[in-house]
Amino acid sequence: MSCHVLYGIAGSIAAYKAPEIVRQLKKSGYSVTCILTKSAEKFVSRFTLENVSEEKCYTDKEFWREQNIHIHLTRKSDILLMAPVTANTVSKCAHGIADNLLLNCFLSFKGPVIMAPAMHAEMFENVAIQDNISLLKDRGVYIAGPIEGELLSQDLGVGRMIEPETLVECLSVARFPALSLKNKKILISSGGTTESLDPVRVITNKSTGQLGKALSNMAHLYSADVTMISAGDVSSIGFKYQIEKTASGMHDALHHSIKSHDVLVMTAAISDFIPEYSEKKIRRKDNALSVSFKASSDILKSLSEQKKERVFIGCCLADEDTLIETAIQKCKEKNCDYIIANTASNFGNSKRDFTVVSKEKELDSYSGVSVQEMAYRILSLV
Repeated sequence: MSCHVLYGIAGSIAAYKAPEIVRQLKKSGYSVTCILTKSAEKFVSRFTLENVSEEKCYTDKEFWREQNIHIHLTRKSDILLMAPVTANTVSKCAHGIADNLLLNCFLSFKGPVIMAPAMHAEMFENVAIQDNISLLKDRGVYIAGPIEGELLSQDLGVGRMIEPETLVECLSVARFPALSLKNKKILISSGGTTESLDPVRVITNKSTGQLGKALSNMAHLYSADVTMISAGDVSSIGFKYQIEKTASGMHDALHHSIKSHDVLVMTAAISDFIPEYSEKKIRRKDNALSVSFKASSDILKSLSEQKKERVFIGCCLADEDTLIETAIQKCKEKNCDYIIANTASNFGNSKRDFTVVSKEKELDSYSGVSVQEMAYRILSLV
């Protein structure tokens, strides 16, 4: 089913990324109509956007020439994406001011709205802007970013618009009914840990961290207070994160962080065995290598001592023929509310098969769903 995005661009230097955002939207299967504010026209041309989108690009000139153009544009669209949005645009949206085409479209649109703010850190931190963003969130607008990074004048701070590819991934939130996660403090582990054999070599696994990323992005967009403990690199859209590449680092970080969270979702593929470490590079001998391993700590089981009223969701990977039985047993042993049972075929796959179990029974099974839908189904359990 095709999905049409009405894409509004406000007058920030980050508007130079608009053609790439359109390209990523088209690549992901969306059709796109662009709107440029008068200020945005100083940063990106109408001609460029029309060529990339293969659709007419609208400006304030059409607003005054074509009757009810804002109604026509919003009625044919499924999602309203506004990126970048400036402090000025955020504030006008929050207070119902409609003095250009984009703002009239915002007030007229009945579907999901996703905004990606971009401004200097001092402006973003201003209490007026924070209040206006909170007001928009309370009204159901999804706010993606900003993030910490390079700003104008060689400054660093929170105010940089999230990158185009990550922003387009955020649009998946519009496919599902909204979840109420405000005031939920959710701790998510993600990625595959890495253990060193010697100063040169490591042992790891095939986990991509895609599910943890989708969970963190979606929970953040649903206004949850999210912390991700990741074994790999992180592209945050505004949530807190900490990188811990080893099983021991993951253990310590999760035990420290769980105290301030009320939901735990364990998707990280943590090493079950730790190799004996050699201080010197292991040399080749007789074309064979023998390495000793010891079992690592069962982090989820050890965290169960702090469960109390918290919601715990774990993951179980097992062979197909024993999957459900193994998952239910692990749910009991680790004192989880739910276990997400899946097989190794899910690693790196864009389509996932999984089953949700409780301590007593199999609850729901899903086949061939996207990583984003899998994340949504898991967050629905919270």
